[in-house]
Amino acid sequence: MLFFYVLYPLKYVNYLRLRQAFAVLLICLFAFNTFARASKWTNPQDLFQAEVDHHPNSALANGEMGAIYSNIVTPDSDAMDKNYVAARGHFEVAARLDKNDVKPLFGLIMLSASWGKKVELGWLEDLAHRLEDAPYAAITSDKLNTLAECQLEGFCKLRNSEFEGLLQAALRNPTLTGSNRAKVLYALSSYTINVVRDYPAALGIMQQMVQAAPQEVAFRFAMINFLTAMSRFDEAKEQLSILKKMDTLQDHSAEIASQEQILSRQDIHKSPR
Repeated sequence: MLFFYVLYPLKYVNYLRLRQAFAVLLICLFAFNTFARASKWTNPQDLFQAEVDHHPNSALANGEMGAIYSNIVTPDSDAMDKNYVAARGHFEVAARLDKNDVKPLFGLIMLSASWGKKVELGWLEDLAHRLEDAPYAAITSDKLNTLAECQLEGFCKLRNSEFEGLLQAALRNPTLTGSNRAKVLYALSSYTINVVRDYPAALGIMQQMVQAAPQEVAFRFAMINFLTAMSRFDEAKEQLSILKKMDTLQDHSAEIASQEQILSRQDIHKSPR
């Protein structure tokens, strides 16, 4: 509508050239604005910094900025210290703004633990509270498994009681069901195997894991492998038989056949000579 009145030749004929120049100026202005926005979108740091500048009370924008700063790696130790301070600051703001979101607290714990910084007890207590009481989001199980890997690989140095407390808090959440619950139980079973070294207890946790998501092939395979490692071959065969019946489309026929060969070799070793 604006360009219609600016360029309409039957109106204000004496000013047509001026109106045309004004139209060109507007087009250039809009193009520059679009280019400026596109330039920011190509750089996530600039994009979310702009979001934080315009919406300082946005938990999402602050959380994303925390993640960006925590992933910047440079040989400059002073710059790395500044990145740590910036990441921590944004994560703390995000955690304060959204009392149900666990991501910024995971960010704080992973950031500090992996950098050899002190993990604040308040972060762990707040995270445990949210894991137990807040509506459970699918990404939370992935975050717990990432923390479990970090802990088991020795990069994160939480006390074992602190780490186990987080898993147990999540398992008490009434909204944790299905595949998400199975993922948490998988993390707990890995911890029980590799740290506690209580293999019967780990097997019990795996059984709960399979019950939580009976149609998830990966969890049943994990239990079959563990049963095989424990030399409980009959139980492993029973679970493999269930898995074979589940695989109606034969999407996992190669893995099942490979597992059958492993178990058949065990039968040969057990047979009298």
